[in-house]
Amino acid sequence: MNWIPVSERLPKVGESVLVTIIMPDGQRECYVSEWMYNKWSGVCGFEVSAWMPLPEPYKEGLND
Repeated sequence: MNWIPVSERLPKVGESVLVTIIMPDGQRECYVSEWMYNKWSGVCGFEVSAWMPLPEPYKEGLND
């Protein structure tokens, strides 16, 4: 999976994705968020630079 810049496109409305946000000091962090009502949920107004689909969840015995 590759990061998709928000300048290229946004995810489907309501789809949970992994986002990279840019903190005021320039540090980058990753969070799970959704694009809803023309804004990102749960990132407290920080700038989102890119997103990617979430990976498949861990399944015991299949990922060993």
